[in-house]
Formats: sequence, structure tokens, C-alpha cells
Amino acid sequence: MEIRLARNRDIDEILIILNDAKRILKENGINQWQNDYPNKEVFLNDIKKRSLHLVVEEGQLLGFASLDTIQKPSYENIEEGKWLINAKEYLSINRLAVKSGFYNKGIGKALFNFAEELAKTKRLKSIRVDTHQDNFIMLNFLKRFGFEYCGKIYFENIKKEENLRLAYEKVI
Repeated sequence: MEIRLARNRDIDEILIILNDAKRILKENGINQWQNDYPNKEVFLNDIKKRSLHLVVEEGQLLGFASLDTIQKPSYENIEEGKWLINAKEYLSINRLAVKSGFYNKGIGKALFNFAEELAKTKRLKSIRVDTHQDNFIMLNFLKRFGFEYCGKIYFENIKKEENLRLAYEKVI
């Protein structure tokens, strides 16, 4: 298994995994990624910023995550809690998905382990992530990997129920 930066030519495979993830979320009654976000332009921007990382095995794309050090404005306004540490710089994990048929094969674990190593390399003290309150798969995954619940944030700082996300942090 290899983790590498995404390239523009990977976009079609990325979108296949994205659309499959959207379908699975919808089938499970999770109102996450059910509008036009994320979309092709978001991923092309991630590629341009060199933040989108792919898990590839024998030439096959198995999963992806955007690992970013740019501060997320929505993380500045945490409610009903607080971040574990007052870090001005942190790594955030965004837009993680695994190819259908490859769940429970260590793809997500590989991405989280890579994120932790990347954070250490960049001398960051914290990894932050948010997810939909009904995304029990991700919520359980975060707990299993030592992330602690910190509070609530609103996607794009728009206080609407569909923008509510649960915020987690892991101190490195």
C-alpha cells in the first residue's frame, strides 16, 4: 500500500469513490455530502494545494483524504466545548473516503497513521477533524484512533442544522 499526492489525472477515480460514498451516506440516513459538496472543483483545488492524499495499491485507488495545515475558519467558533490545546497551527483531516468493497481493509487506518506522521514531520501538535453527528462509522473510527470530542462547529460558520459538525482533536 502506497500513499501519494493526488494528480489531476486521478480526478475521475476520485469522483467515483466520492459518489459511492455519497450513496452510502444517503442509504444510511446521513445528511452529509448530499448537496453539491464536495465536488470536482473542491478536489481539483485540493490537488492544486497539494493536500489530497491517495491510498493506492497495485495501481488501484482505494481511498483518499485531504490533509491540510490551512486554518479552517469554522474551527475558530467552537461551541459547547473547546479544543484540547490552543494551537494556531494544526493538521486537519477533510474529505476522507474509502472505495466500496475495501472497507475494514486498513485504508482509513493507513490515512490516519499517515496524517499523524505528517503532523509530526511538520512539527504540529494537533490533528483536528469534524464529521456529521449521524456519521457513526467516522465517529467510532475517531474514538478508536484516540481523538477526543471537543464541541460543535458549523460548516462555513452558517448556523443551520445541516451545517452542524462534531469536532474532534488528537494531541500529537
